[in-house]
Amino acid sequence: MIIFLDNDVIDPEFGLLVDLYEFLDHKLSDLCDRSAECSDPDASGLFDQMEYLSGFGLVALQTYLTETAAWAGLRKHETFDLGPKTTSGVSKIKILNAVANFWKHREEWVLDGGEKRKAAVDELFEEVGYTCDVDYPISGVLTELLSPLDVRFSSLLIPVKAWRDDLIKTSLAEQHGGQISSEGSRSVP
Repeated sequence: MIIFLDNDVIDPEFGLLVDLYEFLDHKLSDLCDRSAECSDPDASGLFDQMEYLSGFGLVALQTYLTETAAWAGLRKHETFDLGPKTTSGVSKIKILNAVANFWKHREEWVLDGGEKRKAAVDELFEEVGYTCDVDYPISGVLTELLSPLDVRFSSLLIPVKAWRDDLIKTSLAEQHGGQISSEGSRSVP
C-alpha cells in the first residue's frame, strides 16, 4: 500500500523489496567470488544457485508489481505499458514479469502442454536477445535488461521505481479527471 504524507510517498513494500535485494546482492556476490575461485563453477552447482536466487528475486518483484497495481485498482498486466521500455518499445516490467512466470512455471509447461505459454514468454526473452532454452536464461535476461548498469538486484530497483512512479502519476491523474493536480506532483523516493 502506498501512502502519501505531505509531499512524500511512503511505500513499505518497496522498502521490503530493497531489503531483500540487498540480501540477494550480497549472496550473489559471494557466489560470484566463489565461482571465480572454482575450477568448474558450472559443475559445482554455483551457477545453478545464482540462477535459483535470481528467479526467487524476480518472483518477489512480481509480488510487488501485483500489490502495487492492486493499490491503484488495476490488475498487474494492465500496468505493463508504464515504466521504462526496451529500444523497440517493450516494457521492461512486462519482460521481468515473463521471466518470473518462466521461473515459476517452466516445469509444469512440460507436463501440461504449455507450449503457447512458453512461446509467449520466449518471445519476451528474445526481445533482449535470449531464449528460454539456454543455460541460465534468467541471468542472461537480467544482464541485458540492466545494461549498462551493474547486474545487481539493487540496479533492478531503478526501472521498478520508474514503473511505480508512472503508476502513481497515472492513478492520480485518473482520480482527478485526467489531470494531475498540484497534489499529484509530489516527490517520490
